[in-house]
Amino acid sequence: HPELRPSGARHWRRYGVSVVPPQVDRIEPVKFCHLPKTYVEVIRMTYGRKSAICGKLPEEPALCLLCGCVVAVNLREHDQRRFEEGECTRHARTCGNGQGVFFLTHKALLLLVDAPKNAFTDVPYVDRHGETDQHLARGRPMTFNPNMNDNLRLLYTRAEIAREIIRNGERTSRYIPTAL
Repeated sequence: HPELRPSGARHWRRYGVSVVPPQVDRIEPVKFCHLPKTYVEVIRMTYGRKSAICGKLPEEPALCLLCGCVVAVNLREHDQRRFEEGECTRHARTCGNGQGVFFLTHKALLLLVDAPKNAFTDVPYVDRHGETDQHLARGRPMTFNPNMNDNLRLLYTRAEIAREIIRNGERTSRYIPTAL
């Protein structure tokens, strides 16, 4: 009978059995490429760099936070006939196994990619009031926020980019219909 079997922590401790679950090894978040202290330095990092995919100077550069290379946000500005999806999505497939995080330096936005889905979110840079400045509308100086960056690294490490894209779409009601 199951009700006659001894149970409980006290019983198992008598036999030297640990009743505390073993500690799960903590996963070390993926390291992103180096991001400088100020936002102006980020723009300098990408200025004049050619796309790693097409070799042309992109109108809208995107810095891959995984490997540090620059790609164009929208492939259609280069060669629409060759590929159906954009350079960010194509690069994410090869660099991050379909997931990627791209820093759109001219817009102060991050592009999250879970090929072929995409979403925009805040960059890990804030002004003196702790606010981000999407599209650089206010023009205030911004500095690096390590906590935001760590949260982003954990999001990527835990393979939760797809979930964040869905959450972002529900929160903002904005969806990106094409693979950028």
